[in-house]
Amino acid sequence: MARTDTDGRQRPPVIAPVTEPDAEQAELLDKTHRGTGPANIFATMVHNPRLMKRLNVLGGYFVAHGLLEPRDRELVVMRTAYRAGCDYEFGRHTLLVGREGLLTDDEVERIATDDLGAGWSPQDAQLLRLADEITADDRASDELTGQLAERFSDAELIEVTLLVGFYRMLAGYLNTLDVNREEGVPGFPG
Repeated sequence: MARTDTDGRQRPPVIAPVTEPDAEQAELLDKTHRGTGPANIFATMVHNPRLMKRLNVLGGYFVAHGLLEPRDRELVVMRTAYRAGCDYEFGRHTLLVGREGLLTDDEVERIATDDLGAGWSPQDAQLLRLADEITADDRASDELTGQLAERFSDAELIEVTLLVGFYRMLAGYLNTLDVNREEGVPGFPG
């Protein structure tokens, strides 16, 4: 989770986001935003342009070109962010699912709890459990993997497991470097 000072404010980032990019950095950052300026995740990552280029190709695949239904993808992404304690990624995706109507406010709140009880369809619960199991043990149970294999094609099953790993990796980056949420990006509910 993003660390805070004693007064509850986000701590300063370990690496400040780039505010005056060189030509290569500016070109990369221009590809990451929709007129609102680059998000801190990218403005920080652009300190390493070669890595950012490659990471954005994989991230772009998941978000824009993947095989999973957008709702399924976002359940996995947000649960992974919650389990990894990454309020930055959880908040960014809260805005995305709200804008695209993929999840209700109640569902977003329930993703950020330890209880996966009532209220989730069996299919949704499987995806949330997948994020829980992989973030806990770097492996999903045979039972859950079998259930998902009945539901998803081989290609989709590969994608959904790598999706957890990708967002867990991003959480480690964001949490370790104290990348701060931008103004207007919520953290975890409550």
